[in-house]
This record gives sequence, structure tokens and C-alpha cells, in this order.
Amino acid sequence: MLRRTLLLLCVLLVLPGCRRESSTPTPTSDSKPGIIFITFCTMRRDSLGCYGSEKALSPELDRVAANGTVFDDHYTNASYSGGAFASLITGKYCHHHGIFDHPKRLADEHSTLAEHLASAGYVTAGFTTHIFLDKRYNYDRGCRVYRDDDPDAASMGRRATPAQNTNDARHWIRSLDSRQFFLWFQLQVTHFPYEVPKRFVRTSADQLDLAVLQYWKDDRAGNAKARLMFDYDSFAFSDRATASAMVLYESAVNYADYLTGAVLNAVRDRGWLDECIVVITTDHGECLGEHGHHFNHDANVYEPVVRVPLIVKLPKSMKQPERIKQVTRHVDLVPTILDLAGVDLPTDVDGESLKAMFSGSTIDLPAFGESRPWQASRAGMKHYEASVPGVTGKIRMVRKGDYKLLLTPRADGDVVRLFNVATDPGETVDLAATKPQVRDGLRRLLDHWFAGYAESATPDLQLSDEERRALRSLGYTD
Repeated sequence: MLRRTLLLLCVLLVLPGCRRESSTPTPTSDSKPGIIFITFCTMRRDSLGCYGSEKALSPELDRVAANGTVFDDHYTNASYSGGAFASLITGKYCHHHGIFDHPKRLADEHSTLAEHLASAGYVTAGFTTHIFLDKRYNYDRGCRVYRDDDPDAASMGRRATPAQNTNDARHWIRSLDSRQFFLWFQLQVTHFPYEVPKRFVRTSADQLDLAVLQYWKDDRAGNAKARLMFDYDSFAFSDRATASAMVLYESAVNYADYLTGAVLNAVRDRGWLDECIVVITTDHGECLGEHGHHFNHDANVYEPVVRVPLIVKLPKSMKQPERIKQVTRHVDLVPTILDLAGVDLPTDVDGESLKAMFSGSTIDLPAFGESRPWQASRAGMKHYEASVPGVTGKIRMVRKGDYKLLLTPRADGDVVRLFNVATDPGETVDLAATKPQVRDGLRRLLDHWFAGYAESATPDLQLSDEERRALRSLGYTD
């Protein structure tokens, strides 16, 4: 009895400082399901077979969907990675966790999904290739193991390749002594410039516009790779150039699916996948020409960007529907995952558990979203529809039921548009003038949500020259 009491006291002393590998508790049993949290960057829902694509880009993801639940109306709350990922791991909106732009550091006061699960006895790990998710930005909190750079690099800070990231995750899975684990696996390959191994490019070079496609030799692995190459602000998007870039985006989707399958197969080989919770989503989507936005996301909140894929597979012993056609949000995923795992829910999140939806319940939720703030000096700004700098210039949206309202701040007055996205998912018919009651009701709801937004919520970080070059290659800075 004394030994058990001392052990409990030790655990309680360790948990408050649970930040890094040495302080995360080790589980003593397999009483809770393993959790696999897979997040992409810039993955469009219509690129996946389970959402209607007939291009066979996503056999591995579709396999999970066939054994799980596909959410038809799931929304991100941010069209930029920093804010969206912070919401995915805290369950809070951007004006509460403070990442109103990126790159910014997540404050210690905002507990993460990994921290909650580590406190419940999970072995936790994260593997990411995203520049905004490295340890410097504090997204690793709660993870006993966190890989975000190349451990073999001569200098710190070089990003791990997607293949390295995948192999590290597979190795970690094989090393586990318990199936009570949490794995956060993140891939950025579907983000511009859509860098993929040449063997994944889904057409021959003579069918592509080589003005936008670059082939080169990867010095690290010795493999030929392909990526987009053009000046975003000055490039003219001809039909041939756009089609070529689309091919590379679809190739990136296929490559991300392939790598995801490798990680899931590692869990399957342990005999654990059937009884795991698997959650698959993305930070945001991508516009591929819609509304004049080519290969862009952070400058708008149109449906291709904010309405994103969500696939959830429950343990085989639990029943679940094939599809859920209700509005759900990124901020709901932390409480949902914890609830499904039987872990106490935090009281300071903005989202709600969706667990009841799996048994047929209806939860009427409004979905909110926001763009990055407008800056005149930022690359790609000519595509922004807003013209008010800072947080108050964020383009924002709310969807409730079938209707979605978009608010675009401009120096000469706000532009408000209303769409029935159930019948008009392309957002082509503005109903703001013909449905004033719906418009005004959603405007009040949106204004209430956005009230009190503090632009100084988190400080900017000082970036190295290497980090600035990396951001420039992704189209974030000029």
C-alpha cells in the first residue's frame, strides 16, 4: 500500500511540468484506445475519393473512411496554418489561443491535446515537417518524443523530409511497449510548392508546362523531385500552366496518402489498428482557381479553403455511422478525442464533444472562420479582397445551417455576402439583398464571435535568415 501511495505521489509531482521527454508519464496498462491524429497541410476535401474524387489519389485514406465516419460539413476556423493547428491541438479559437497570424509562439497557458493525454497515462509523440510546428513555437508540448527537423543535419533547424518523418514515426510505433499511445503525424507535402518525388508525378513531362514545373536532384536522398516554380505576384495563370500545377498538387495528395498508409500499416502490423481511434484532417484547404485565387488559401475563407476533410475511425468494438451531415469545427476535435478516449474534458475550450453524433444525435453548431490579416508588403497581397491592415482587416465567415455569411473589411466599407452553400457550394449567388433577416442574424452572430480580438495577443518571433528563406519558398513572405 505504501509503495502504491509513493508511486502516485511521484506521478502527481511530475505532471505539472509535463513538457518534454523526461517528464511524460509512462502508461501502466492498455485500458484506453490508441489514438492516431493525422493532419495534413492544404488538403482539399474534393481531392479524396471518399469526398467524390474519381482520380484514385487517396486509396489509403479512403480505406480508413470505408471503416469509419466521413464528416461532410467540417470547417477549419483559420485559413492559415499557425492559427488552424493551434486550434486543432487546443480546442480554442485564434482570439483565445493568440495565434492570429504566423509565425507566432503558442503560450504555455494553453494546454494541448498531447498534454491532456499524457496526464491520462498515454505515451505521446509528434512527427511534423511543418516549419510553424517546430519546438520553437511550442507546439511540441506534451509529446514525449517530438521530431521536427533532420537529426543528421550539419546545422540545427533543417526540416526533416516527409520520408524521414514517416520512417521516424514507423520506428517509434515499432518501439512501443503499450498500445495506449498518442501519435500526431503531420505532413506538409500538399502545401505549395507541392514538392514530390518525380515517380509520383501523375503525367509525363511533355504534357506539362515546364515554365511552372522544376525538376532537380535532391542532394540528401539522391532522388529526383518535382516542385512548382514561379513568381506568385507576377505569374500569368494560363490554362496550360494551371493544369500543370494542378497535376503537381494531385501528385502531392497521392504522395501524402502513400506516406500515411505506411504509418497506418506500421500500427496494423502491431495488431492494434482495429481498436485505435484514428482522426484525419487538415489545417485548411486550397483554392485552385476558384474566385480568382490560384494556389492560395490564407487570403480568403471560401469553401475550398475552410470546408475541409474530416475522417474518424473508432475502435472496432464501437458502432459508428458512415457519414455525418452536420456542421462541425476544428475546435471540437480536442474535446471529441478526449471524450471518445474516456479522458476528462477541459473546461476552457471553445469546442464541444461530437461523441453524441456517432449515436445519431443532432448538435446545432455555428462554424466561424478567419483569414490572415492583410499586409501591403506580403507576397500574394494582390489577391486579397480586404484592404484594412491588421486583425480588424481579417476576412471572416460564419456558417449556420445551410447559410454562410462572408464579411470582407475594406477601407471604403465592409462587404457582406450571403450564400446558401447547401445548394450553391461554389458561392456564386449572393443572397444578402434578398434574405436580409438571415444576413442580419448571421452578421450579429459573427460580430459577437469576433468581438474583443486582441492583436497583441502573442509577440512576433525573431527569424533567422534560414527561416526567412524557408518561409519565402512556401510563399509566406516576399
